[in-house]
Amino acid sequence: MNFTTILILGILVSFIGFFAIYSASPKRFELKIIDNELIVIVYSTYFFLPFTTKIKQYKNIKEAQIRKRMVQNKHSKYFVYDLILQFSRRSIVLLRGKTEYRELSDHCDNINQAIVSFEEYSFDICSGKWRTFLICVMVIVPLIIILFYTTAEDFNYAQNIEFQYFTYVYLLTITIIILSIILSLTINRLIESKNKTNVISSLNYSAGKNIKEKNRDMDSEAQRIYDSIVK
Repeated sequence: MNFTTILILGILVSFIGFFAIYSASPKRFELKIIDNELIVIVYSTYFFLPFTTKIKQYKNIKEAQIRKRMVQNKHSKYFVYDLILQFSRRSIVLLRGKTEYRELSDHCDNINQAIVSFEEYSFDICSGKWRTFLICVMVIVPLIIILFYTTAEDFNYAQNIEFQYFTYVYLLTITIIILSIILSLTINRLIESKNKTNVISSLNYSAGKNIKEKNRDMDSEAQRIYDSIVK
């Protein structure tokens, strides 16, 4: 087994680990009022950077719907449900392939009620409570295996080629995970900084707009008083 094979195995193991972490990463739906408008915000993660927060915003939400569809496999047929958000020009699937109708029905009713009453509403699509557990499994379990082998009396690192490959793949996987976390933290900080800048710009714009409106009202009032005096 050469270095190329070890590299491929390390990337493959990292890919499987990232897929598991991505599946357990926190995801959240928010219906917020921003500038007197209902905005849908969906927080999720990028597949290849499962520690990075991906924020998508949608405007002009009309309603939430539940779509029922049939799924067929080799042995049976069964129904699943999707929670769909309808907008003025498009629709997005918020939750896909759920077998429990009640949970989606509650969220659908709450979203539609919030739209009608012009209120905010949010819920966790995935809380992410399993992500830390998966990371610990990926890091600690192989480390325990390595320590178990190295403490054996007949252990010989130079002769145990399989153990060497296992150690190389483990170290390569941990390196890829650490680099991903560092890159994700950097991206998250850039996103947070950008969001704060947008908020400040929006506040400054609103403040400037209010000042201009007040000045315009004062000018109009002054002009009205002047016209009444002249007349």
